[in-house]
Amino acid sequence: MDLVQEGNAGLLTAIERFDPARGTRLSTYAVIWIRAYILRHLMEASSLVRTTTTRQGRERFFARALPGDVSLDAPARTFDGESRATVLDRLPGGDELRPDTLVETHEELVRLREVVARFQATLDARERAIFEGRVLDEPPRPLRKLGATLDLSGERVRQLEHDMLIRLRDLASAPNRH
Repeated sequence: MDLVQEGNAGLLTAIERFDPARGTRLSTYAVIWIRAYILRHLMEASSLVRTTTTRQGRERFFARALPGDVSLDAPARTFDGESRATVLDRLPGGDELRPDTLVETHEELVRLREVVARFQATLDARERAIFEGRVLDEPPRPLRKLGATLDLSGERVRQLEHDMLIRLRDLASAPNRH
């Protein structure tokens, strides 16, 4: 229970000292403070005889307990030793790795696939060929080549594609009706 209380005290300190302008997440910053408070408690309570209360003694203890400088501005360790990146540079800081963003992106992709599948079910054979050749193929097939296979002009293929994209947009923006 003592370690939990020390961790809570470290969390409170992290919250007080947190600066969002540094570009880190609170959880990343708080880990450092929580670890420091727990290690300090372990240092003070690890033996029946108190080892040290001096600054120099604490520095020696933390030097053994922590793997080097834990500052966010400290140089990041690399295998070649020639990187100028800091620990802060190496931390994931953007929304690209946040779990809630990943889940939201996945749900949007699932919804988009459902909309496209429903839309394709409404297309006739000619419209499906245009949709697959112009929208789904990467890169899109040229209008003239697609028109030649369907016995249409390139302009007519473009017009049909345009109409289908408007219908797809309307279907995607409509509320879900299952």
